[in-house]
Amino acid sequence: MDVIAEQVVKYAEVILQRVWADLDRGFEFKTISGDSLSVIYPGTWNLEEGPDFLNAEISVNGSLLTGDIEIHNTPADWYSHGHENDNLYANVILHVVKNSPIKSTKIPKIQTVLLQDFTIYEFLKKNKNEEVNYPEGLCISKFHDLSENSICMYLGKVGVNRLNNKVLVYTSEILKNGVDNAFLKYFFKACGYKKNKDHFIELYERISKYGIDKFDAESIAAVLWGESGFLPDPSLMKLDESMHEFVKSTWSKWWSIRKNSMDNKMIPWNLSAVRPLNSPHRRIAALSNLLISANSTPFLYYRSLFENEINDREILLLMIKNLNCNDPLWIQYVNFYKKINHPSNLIGKNRALEIIGNLILPFIIAYAKIKNDSVLGKKVFDLWCSMPSGQINIIQKIAVNRWGLKDKKISKVFKTFAAQQGSIFLHKNMCEFRHMNCKICPVIKNESAKRSWYE
Repeated sequence: MDVIAEQVVKYAEVILQRVWADLDRGFEFKTISGDSLSVIYPGTWNLEEGPDFLNAEISVNGSLLTGDIEIHNTPADWYSHGHENDNLYANVILHVVKNSPIKSTKIPKIQTVLLQDFTIYEFLKKNKNEEVNYPEGLCISKFHDLSENSICMYLGKVGVNRLNNKVLVYTSEILKNGVDNAFLKYFFKACGYKKNKDHFIELYERISKYGIDKFDAESIAAVLWGESGFLPDPSLMKLDESMHEFVKSTWSKWWSIRKNSMDNKMIPWNLSAVRPLNSPHRRIAALSNLLISANSTPFLYYRSLFENEINDREILLLMIKNLNCNDPLWIQYVNFYKKINHPSNLIGKNRALEIIGNLILPFIIAYAKIKNDSVLGKKVFDLWCSMPSGQINIIQKIAVNRWGLKDKKISKVFKTFAAQQGSIFLHKNMCEFRHMNCKICPVIKNESAKRSWYE
């Protein structure tokens, strides 16, 4: 058996995904049900949670279907991975598996096709000396001769489009619900990351019935923990001494202020595959600290920083320090029962930068727009443009391959937060939504980016 043939046997799912992405338009299959299937567009390769390819187009017996594609080694993996009960997979229209001796497992309403060994073999033979990468775009020719700084500046200008979109959303929310309520809702959502965003919004809706702006610090903490459903019974659970005292005093306060909470359904928190430092318990502890420190009006606190005679760097550092939430108890814990090896801030620097750049600053710009305060708007916009980049995310990693940036110094390409936002805007709106239709991409058309509302 040669090396390529061995790879066919000892392959990883990522190889199957690359084979699928490499298929020619019009490639034909027979489904396990005997139907004729043709690939019109294989979809956008998704390396985040959910199906492997998004927004694909296939034709089954001449009928066009649009949806997502999931790829596995064997048909049974669909059930062993729990996709049948996961809403992220509700839009899957095709299950692609390797030709396997294991008996096929039918999935209701979803077609299944087999990637034959020959197809995989031909792909590996063609790419035997190459890395398995993402499909490349025409923008390679545009970016190739540009310096890292030039690419960063261009992406930063494109990133303003994403900022403007957020400002529009927040402007609508402020007009509908008032600035403090609207900000708190999105503040809670930002603490939920992807897996618990909706659950944190539900927590916000529950605590908003209490009028917490009139609460003292203990009452704010009590209503957050009580409504979350996480608060354990100190008489039944064995806790460390310091945590036991905290739970006991929180329960005492919660018992006196709760509102029919025993009749509420439990919030269905998602605790699976959540990094310990990102646990919802630590995020609730962070929210408690942030609300207490800002007298339940964090938006007013963040806006007030721009009224002081301090520079952009000092404002940013104050915001990061505020979001870090150096709570002496909770920096030691993952939840009520489990300690962490080394104390850690409840919200790290990278996450703080995301909250500042995607929520706090756009919200203040939206507020300034409503008040027609171009001075405040420009101050906040200038800070947004000067913010340093956060952690390189999966979209930037894909863009490195897709846009031909592998020979560039990535830390310089994505040096600013604005450049990172520009890469997300381009990838989501062009590479994904437009199905890699490079001809209409602003990079290829040399279009300039939009600027902010007051310019």
